[in-house]
Amino acid sequence: MEVIAGEQQFETEVSQHGVRFRLDFSKVYWNSRLETEHKRLVATFKPGDVVADIMAGIGPFAVPAGKSGCKVYANDLNPESAKYLTLNIQLNKVSDRVLPFNMDGRQFVKLLLATPGGPVEQLPPTAAAEADAADQQGPAGQQPQQQQQQASGAQQQQVDQQQGQ
Repeated sequence: MEVIAGEQQFETEVSQHGVRFRLDFSKVYWNSRLETEHKRLVATFKPGDVVADIMAGIGPFAVPAGKSGCKVYANDLNPESAKYLTLNIQLNKVSDRVLPFNMDGRQFVKLLLATPGGPVEQLPPTAAAEADAADQQGPAGQQPQQQQQQASGAQQQQVDQQQGQ
């Protein structure tokens, strides 16, 4: 991104329906035109619902869902998005309800499915079979066993630590 005039400052803060989001638009994705969609989807959640946001970005669904009383597992692969997701969780005081992750979406789903007492209790019985079927397709040239070996114990520790908070 090139600045033609003025400061090289890309960090900003936006507000949507009483929720504040800080972001650096040179490093993360943000589209204010999706505001109505964010509000529409979050309005379908009820307090106490468990939500898994696999590609959460900076939190336009996860943070408002947490504010509405949902337990949210929010993940994004982009380290910058995950950084701002964590910041926005703190900024909006939903750290007790929104747990941020920074990992591959497929590994995130597998981790949620493998976590005893985790959100899988809220999923339909076919969810594990569907995740396994999708995992069989995996990245080209990699067998599922190799993919599983790549998921580090640090990811499980991240869930354990966040659930202990």
